[in-house]
Amino acid sequence: MINPAVERASRLRVLDDRKPTWRLPDDPVVEEVIVPSLQVADEFLCMVGFFGGGALRELSHGLAAYITRGRHPVRLLASPVISEPDQEAIQLGVRKPHEVLGDAIAAAFRDEIALQSALAEHTMRCLAYLLAADRLRMKVVHVQNAKFHLKEWIFRSEPDVVVLSGSANFTGSALAHNVEKLNLHRSWRGGDNATACDDTLEDFDLYWSNRKPGAVAIDLPVAVREQLLSSYEPSGPPTEDDYRRALEAEQKNRGATKDTWDLRRTSTRVNFHPPAGLVWETGPYGHQGQAVFAWENAGRRGILAMATGAGKTITALVAAWRLYREVRKLLIVIAAPTRPLVAQWAEEARRFGLEPYVAGGDAKRKRLHMIDLQLSNLELGVTSVEVIVVTNDLLGDASFRELLQRQTVDTLLIGDEVHNLGTAAFLADPPENVNFRMGLSATPERQYDDEGTAGLERYFGEVVFEFGLDKAIGVCLVPYDYHLHLVELTHDEVDLYRKLTEQLRRLMGKSGSSPSDEDAQKHQRLLNRRRLVLENAENKVTVLEGVIRELGSRDLKHALFYATDKAPAQLERVNALLRELGIRFHQITADETGDTDLVDATIDAFRSGTLQALTAKRVLDEGLNVPEITTAFVLASTTVRRQWVQRRGRVLRMCPAIGKDSASIHDFVVLPPPDEAKDDDAKRLIASELQRCDDFTELARNRAAPHGPRETLQDIRLRYLV
Repeated sequence: MINPAVERASRLRVLDDRKPTWRLPDDPVVEEVIVPSLQVADEFLCMVGFFGGGALRELSHGLAAYITRGRHPVRLLASPVISEPDQEAIQLGVRKPHEVLGDAIAAAFRDEIALQSALAEHTMRCLAYLLAADRLRMKVVHVQNAKFHLKEWIFRSEPDVVVLSGSANFTGSALAHNVEKLNLHRSWRGGDNATACDDTLEDFDLYWSNRKPGAVAIDLPVAVREQLLSSYEPSGPPTEDDYRRALEAEQKNRGATKDTWDLRRTSTRVNFHPPAGLVWETGPYGHQGQAVFAWENAGRRGILAMATGAGKTITALVAAWRLYREVRKLLIVIAAPTRPLVAQWAEEARRFGLEPYVAGGDAKRKRLHMIDLQLSNLELGVTSVEVIVVTNDLLGDASFRELLQRQTVDTLLIGDEVHNLGTAAFLADPPENVNFRMGLSATPERQYDDEGTAGLERYFGEVVFEFGLDKAIGVCLVPYDYHLHLVELTHDEVDLYRKLTEQLRRLMGKSGSSPSDEDAQKHQRLLNRRRLVLENAENKVTVLEGVIRELGSRDLKHALFYATDKAPAQLERVNALLRELGIRFHQITADETGDTDLVDATIDAFRSGTLQALTAKRVLDEGLNVPEITTAFVLASTTVRRQWVQRRGRVLRMCPAIGKDSASIHDFVVLPPPDEAKDDDAKRLIASELQRCDDFTELARNRAAPHGPRETLQDIRLRYLV
């Protein structure tokens, strides 16, 4: 049986019996070479001195087949000398895409026969539609002190390539009337044929990616906007004088000279390098160098699993800098889950001499327009590196992804807190044209989601470097003491817990071993309600008050209070307690982070000691970097390992500015009444709570102290699990 991929790839070989040299207008090169190639090729590329929409009419049969298959757009490089009627269609296509796309001619592009007729009868409207629908991508090429006069028609279907080269341009008259000579090269024939195909492809890629010395390829929308298109009379083929006059007019319009008109000579100098004094290869932060080299050795794809505070941001930017030194033209896209993280990335990028565009705050249309400008600058060589910092939401936006798909420059995607990108929506359609990929997370594994974890590793690459909390404490994180505070339920909470437990038992007895979907959903709702009784236990705040009074409310400083995000009443009770005790604090929740000025002022006051404490919910898990936090009170119980690792890491960050040499974590643990802890669900709940406590205890410096966390955990196990 023939492999379908091999069969497709070999269809260009229908041209194997065609003669090597064709002369127009006598030889039917359109019917016997170009159209058959278009009907089977996976990719059609063209480099021509002059472009004319009339060629669409002559090639209608083959183009209709190529376009309706829809695999790749036509990519065309041409000089900026274009007839006025064609310029009108081009301007419509690049300036009014919605008007073009709404035209009735759009229906023809879904049917090969209708499209063939439309191309023959409505050439100008079809040209506009092709451009608006991104089925034709065109760049105009300016060559310094010369003219862009190549004539190469390229058809590709891996592994085969066909090149038709000679004197025919992409115009109707060139194909139908002019005296032209063309040579046919077929890669599978080897020798000079293969060499000619390879050379032509390489030439096209160099021009298209703006790596051809002395030439600048300009995207068509930019050329239209900057009025870089010139005209010729369509009554006859253009002459050398026509081209020279067009080039002189273009130079005059831009106010440039023969010595300076090449856009790349006015490129912006970028001073992209690590900040002075940064030591990342050796010493206490030598793990950053190990991470960089591990990623490079993995082909510049992979995930770095580094503890919060280990310097993931610096590591990633050092790796980007080393990549930039090698490729010399680089797009860096950084995706983060929250706006505070986006702002932090932008700030750190500026320390490396970069000028990032932060895609936030403005209307979506404006953001996309600004990003398009950044990409155009890079493509044109005006800049050699661009940094775009986006939220995960924008990374998944179809319009943004389309902009990424169009550009051809080497691209590095950095996914911060990469576990957030392990969703089905992102993994179903990730940006595949990104050739360098780096994921960052303290906890890249998605708990309870093996499929999402595997998808992340398929896209970003496997975990290539690990630097966990056990290695980071004492190197880039401070040691800590862990204090466990047991909390009892109130009488009303015990009654509610028992009531929910009884409902669970009745439901399980009714459903048996094979519950219906409805019963399974009821079961989960009851479990969630029962867990919330523990999560939001009223006595947590009562015990917290005793702990604060023992520590001394006046002496409290640089403290953080984590409340649950499942019930707003807990944060309100904590805030009320702090006000009662006279503790100066401010809360930071998702509402506050929407106001950048307010957050900045709050953090500044906390750092200076004007505020003694911050109260927060989940927003600080993956957001604000506040290394001054020295004492944390964790009222929000969580069974999600990623959350408790993040929270601990935030508290352990070093802060020489305040002389921070250690930290304290107070964990408030609520367990069910012992006589109600006999069912399997309750035991699982207790086990999940103790897993967090064990994890915190393992690395605490006071783990074995009298009445310390290890002793407390042993008492709990004897009481509940023996």
